[in-house]
Amino acid sequence: MIERKGEELPQLRKPSDHVRTECSSCTIQIEAISSVAEEIASLSMSHFEAIGINPKYGYSPNWAEYLSYELTDSIVVVTLRYKSTLVGYCMYLIGAYKHNKNVLYADLDAIWISPAFRSGFYAMKMMRLGEEKLKDRVSFVTATSSKKYPIDPLLLRRGFEEAEVLYWKALDNGK
Repeated sequence: MIERKGEELPQLRKPSDHVRTECSSCTIQIEAISSVAEEIASLSMSHFEAIGINPKYGYSPNWAEYLSYELTDSIVVVTLRYKSTLVGYCMYLIGAYKHNKNVLYADLDAIWISPAFRSGFYAMKMMRLGEEKLKDRVSFVTATSSKKYPIDPLLLRRGFEEAEVLYWKALDNGK
């Protein structure tokens, strides 16, 4: 076990086999946010540290809000597990398109895989399963690629097209 800010986390190590495409001890599945939120919270700090837009604003997700999405069937969570340990997650939030309330879309809110498991095309497989779950429900999926940790090649491989560029401006109004 390793300790991180007072939490004990399992030491994650890549399986010793040399097969890079699939690990017989890894599973990719859809899980309810209510059953995995605590595990995702443990991994998400590493995610934030790697891609955080501006660390001065800190990191404090509203987990109650994420859990509330489950009540309206507005979240799809895909997990990657090594044996029973969560080593990756992919979350889609579903909502009405802001320019047409009659069109539903999904936003790829987060995708993260522990560094030891970043082979075997797990991100592609996780997104494929998520999109399969969404295909009868939404018209399109959006995703954001951070400048600090871009996922553009992954998105392009999954058939995404660059549509917009997101800009950020801090107002530093003390809130």
